[in-house]
Amino acid sequence: LNWETFDKLDCTRFGVSYDKKPLRFKGSYKYTSGAKFLDGSAYPVIEEIKGKKDECSIQAVLYKITNDDDVLTGNNINTSDKRVAVAALKDGSDKEKFTDFDLEFNYLQAYEVGAKYKLAIVCSSSKEGDFFKGAGGSTLILDELEIIGE
Repeated sequence: LNWETFDKLDCTRFGVSYDKKPLRFKGSYKYTSGAKFLDGSAYPVIEEIKGKKDECSIQAVLYKITNDDDVLTGNNINTSDKRVAVAALKDGSDKEKFTDFDLEFNYLQAYEVGAKYKLAIVCSSSKEGDFFKGAGGSTLILDELEIIGE
């Protein structure tokens, strides 16, 4: 295994079968960003980005599949044309106390009754982690996650 050419983002495979039309994504979280924001996208070179603060990411993604083996990965969970609806937290800044969220699903394309779908809940203590950017020590704690569907 050649670690430098290994596609690390392809290892994250998101989604479970879901047979309802999701309407809302609810839950509670608290978040503390780490002290130093680092850019590791040009690994082995890691650069500190002074003045930049890490943010968390909390989202749910509904996507259309043709067979049960279809998945979205870290490479395409945010960009795939298979995505049908997304509910995403806009404010990923520090929250000292548990903070409730109630997010409406934004439909990118029409929901088709009878089609096959998967739903992924994707949460990260570093919003740009898929680009190997973030602060070590960032901490995201989640509670009571809930998807409300029709």
